[in-house]
This record gives sequence, C-alpha cells and structure tokens, in this order.
Amino acid sequence: MKEVVKKNRIMVFAYITIGIINAFLANYKADYFQYIIDGFTSGNMVLGGIMCYGLILIMNYCLNYVDEYPGKKLEYGIFLEFKLLALRKISTIDYLEYQKIGTGKLVQRIENGAEAGKNVLYDFWFCIIRQLLPTICFSIYFIWKINKIVTYVVLIGYVVIFIVTNILLKSLYQIKEKILNNEEQLNHFLVRGFMEMVVFRMERQFNNEMIKANRAKREIVISKVKMDMIHEAFFTIFALLVAILDIGILVYVWKTRSISIGSMVALISLIENAYTPIAIFNVLYVQYRLDEASYRRFEEFLEMEDDKQLETGKRISNIQGDITVRNLSFEYEGRYLTILVCL
Repeated sequence: MKEVVKKNRIMVFAYITIGIINAFLANYKADYFQYIIDGFTSGNMVLGGIMCYGLILIMNYCLNYVDEYPGKKLEYGIFLEFKLLALRKISTIDYLEYQKIGTGKLVQRIENGAEAGKNVLYDFWFCIIRQLLPTICFSIYFIWKINKIVTYVVLIGYVVIFIVTNILLKSLYQIKEKILNNEEQLNHFLVRGFMEMVVFRMERQFNNEMIKANRAKREIVISKVKMDMIHEAFFTIFALLVAILDIGILVYVWKTRSISIGSMVALISLIENAYTPIAIFNVLYVQYRLDEASYRRFEEFLEMEDDKQLETGKRISNIQGDITVRNLSFEYEGRYLTILVCL
C-alpha cells in the first residue's frame, strides 16, 4: 500500500487538501446561515452579508467539482495498481506455490484483493483524513460556539453509536469470510470446467460440478443479502438518532427561549453534519474490517516464495546434443498415469 500511495503522492496530496477545505466550507456556510437568518429577523441584514454567503456557496460547489478529478483518478488507478502488483508477482512466483492455489482461486483472490486494497486506501483512509475527521471537528466546534449543552449530547450519541457498531461487527466479519470462501470455490469450479471441458464431457461430470457451483452460489447470495441489510440498519439507526436530536432541539428552544431562530436552524444543520460522517464512518469501518480478510489473502499471495532459479544460472546460446525422457509420469487428483516417451 505504501508503494501505491508513494507512486500517486501528488494526486493524494491534492485530493486530501481539497477535501479538508470542502469540509470547512460545508460547516462554515451552516454557521454563517445563522447570521443571515438573525439579520433578516432583526432587520439589520446588509447586502454585503448576502454577497459573502453567496461567495461561500460558490467556492464550495466549485471545489466539489474540482475534487472529482483527483478522486476518480485515484479510485480507478489504485485498483489497477494492485492488479499490476499481482502480475509482477506472477512473473516471479515459484510454480509449486502457484499450483497450491490453482488458477481459478488465484484469479478470484487477485480480483477480491485489488478491490479490497482500493477500498482500504481510497474509501476508508483517504475518506477519514480528508472528509470525516475534518467535518466532525469543524461541526463540533461550531456547535460548541452556539450551545455547549447540545455539544455534550452529541458526544454521548457518539458513544452509543460506537457500542452498536462493535456488536454488529463480529457477525459481519464471519459473514464476509464465508462469502470469500464461496466466491473462490465458485470461481474454482468455473475455471476447472473450462480447462477440463473434454474430460468432464466424456466422464459426464458436469452435473456434479453444477451442483457444487449452485450450492456455492446460493451461499454467496444469502450472505450478501444479510450484509446489505445490516449495512442499511446502520443508516436507519443514525437517521432515527438525528431525528430525535432535532426534535429535542426544537423542544429545548421552545421551553428555554435561550437561542435565536438562526442559531436553532444552524444547530439542526450542524448536527446533521456531525452525525453523517459518523454514520459513514461506521459503514466504512465495518467494510474496512471485512476488506482486511480479502486483502490478507492477497498479501499472502504477494508474499509467496519466488522461484530462485529465475535469477541464477547461465544463459545458453547454443544447444548441442539430445534430450531423452524416460519413465515420465503424471498425477492429478489422485489419478496416476505413466507415459512412455523417448525423444
């Protein structure tokens, strides 16, 4: 991963910098909107304040567009970088190590590993550094400026969310392991069907292979549906929590009359800014932990023993003499065959 980041360091720096600026502007415009509303309410609003608010909005929207270029370049590029690492490993891996996995399972492992590596770097770490942490910090700061009691309530909500996440994470991790095993197994059946088409037709073995492949397919579908439902449950929980806080703020303002209408509107907007990153983080964190399983398999492949003979010996320019092969044998899946050859 360090190699991939280093290779794309200029784009990474630009992507993170633009993200932090956007996070500030998104929260600052909510805070400044408080000034606009209170200005209209009191009758003290001036044209300069409206123009300043418009400038903040324009900068935010323009930077969101500019942000797409480094973002998409990294998203697509990182995925392919991991695939190129796999290709480089194929060029040096010991053939016996390669045979232990098999072509079908290896293809699926590389696909899952490249996707997981991209998710870990781009979707998790980059998102945390450039968007989630800055947004949380800026929103908490602006909420603290308006009302300290609301800030404490928001922080207590973070603790509740953390507890719920850890409860659900264990079951999700087990489901992900099951999906990976079944995906590799299904790909194994597919590739073996291609490679041994003639033999399977002669021995009428395709029906058995289809039964095994269908079993793996059913397990994959059931497991993925379970994962998606749990992910959606995260967003539902956060939406309910934000709704409760919004209602609580309205009741608090109605009872105490301690803050202005502009402050109330800003608080509701800032609370959503504060909790949306947490909702996203929890889903990303769960996915990050699940992607670790895929990436760990990919790393195991990258760390397999290389063929040391590729770097040793002398290049032969002229070949003289005969090559004789005697008592050649072949074994596959427990079946042993002796071939008599003489060249």
